[in-house]
Amino acid sequence: MDINSLSGISRASATSSIDRASGVKKTSSADASSATSSAKLSVLNLTAALAGREPDNSKRISELKQAIEQGTYQVNAQSVAEKLMRDELGV
Repeated sequence: MDINSLSGISRASATSSIDRASGVKKTSSADASSATSSAKLSVLNLTAALAGREPDNSKRISELKQAIEQGTYQVNAQSVAEKLMRDELGV
């Protein structure tokens, strides 16, 4: 009976072991390097995919337009002043 085919464990993960005394899973440096490379590739792919995309602000823009038209939009003067000062001071 092939236990790997029943449990879905690949040969690579079947070779890793667990230190019974500490309960820490031991992996080879090749496994760790492969996982790190895979994670870096995923981040790079995601970054590239998102780089050319504009965020969808259409809902927020519609809400702001409606509030302005209805006269209910209120400017937060404190926030505007703080941001102007921050930009002016370069903080």
